[in-house]
Amino acid sequence: MQHTPESIARLETLLSRRDLPPSDMLHLAQELVAHGHRSAPTAIAALRAGSRHADVVAYCDRLERVWYHLRSVYRLEEQSAELLAHCYSHNGFIALRPPLPSRRLLVVFTTLFNNFAISTAALASLLTGTGANLLILKDSTIYNYHRGVYGLAEDFPSLSKAIHDHAARIGADRIYYSGFSSGGYAALLTSLLGQCDGYLGFSHITDLSANSSLPPSRHMPPQLRTSLDQRWFRDLRPMLAKADPTVHRRLIYGAKSAPDIVHAENLSGLNTVSLTRLADATHNTVQHLLESGSLSELFRQFVAD
Repeated sequence: MQHTPESIARLETLLSRRDLPPSDMLHLAQELVAHGHRSAPTAIAALRAGSRHADVVAYCDRLERVWYHLRSVYRLEEQSAELLAHCYSHNGFIALRPPLPSRRLLVVFTTLFNNFAISTAALASLLTGTGANLLILKDSTIYNYHRGVYGLAEDFPSLSKAIHDHAARIGADRIYYSGFSSGGYAALLTSLLGQCDGYLGFSHITDLSANSSLPPSRHMPPQLRTSLDQRWFRDLRPMLAKADPTVHRRLIYGAKSAPDIVHAENLSGLNTVSLTRLADATHNTVQHLLESGSLSELFRQFVAD
């Protein structure tokens, strides 16, 4: 499920088959769209032809709109091999400078599937429009940033300092954070441990405390948790209650994802975070916003002075 050059090759091989069951064709169409692949419409058309179910037809329409908006800013086949190798590497970080000097730094925590719903390469292209410096963090291990980021920080406590040191080196004095799904908890927690000028989160857990009554992360089983530093498994509500109310933090979640609803509502009533509920969205709120063409503008406004 992780995004790699090999996964793209496997998708292209599947595309040549005519005997794929509907579930595999659905996966193929979704993934080709997420990679910004030019052959995605072929897979979508095959998925549509294989079913007349209203939900399948509607989802095919959605995938077509997502692909259209993503291809307006990014095309896989036009990227250099060097850039793709860097963006599709499993772990580490990607530091990018904008065409014009900027004092803003946008730090993005990707998921353990090495993506942000869309590929890291597509994300980098989309975020170029913000005009900010980019620091895209990648941890495709089972640890979800609790053991840092390869080449940047050796553990979670040192991650915040590493980000601030990077900001100082490039002359950025405003730092913004974003995270989606499995990368969101670490992103929000890091934003609370040092300077933060804004946070934008999508569909993620807000409480990993040991005695939490909220749905646990399926990617963090008990035997894994016990091997990690317990200080960083927290309910983030008390920390947010003490945060600076002048710093705008926002969590976007889908009304069709029960776990995301519960974790978002864990933060309700606080004046330090705003909650945005998308009525027709599931867990993949990034895809939902990309479908309407609003994701790029959302990020641009987020880091605007």
